[in-house]
Amino acid sequence: MNVFIAVPKRAQSDAVDRIALRLSQHGHQCYSEVHEGWLGADLLDADHCDAVVLGIGWDDCPFCRGIRHNAVCNDKIIAYESDFDLIDLRTLRSPNTTLHREYRTLETNDGIHVQVKGRFFGLWHDVKTYRYDSDPDYARLLAEELIDKLTDD
Repeated sequence: MNVFIAVPKRAQSDAVDRIALRLSQHGHQCYSEVHEGWLGADLLDADHCDAVVLGIGWDDCPFCRGIRHNAVCNDKIIAYESDFDLIDLRTLRSPNTTLHREYRTLETNDGIHVQVKGRFFGLWHDVKTYRYDSDPDYARLLAEELIDKLTDD
């Protein structure tokens, strides 16, 4: 999993290294703005990572609060360094946590949109749009099949 690490600027200089070492032991690829080289070649930032880990003191830092806000809005996994002893570091979740997402179709002039609603703020995001230029019934069928596939656990 690609993980973005956000720590306060005033944090200890080894805070990112300490978190990255612990996460890399569980197979995660870590990125941070603190280490320029980590962002240099791949240009992965918090918006392009699967999860965000917030270091101790994140709530006093505007940068970290902004990263957390964006992660919540984009339904990313959010983990806190202070909770490392309580969560499964392979999944960055509590051991008994299950994801809850809702899916729906929305018909517009463009076609049929398959949308997903995340577990935090209930924002709907498009997953895929099926254009029904020639056959609206076929587009509806494809949209329903995609929802069946996404909800098939």
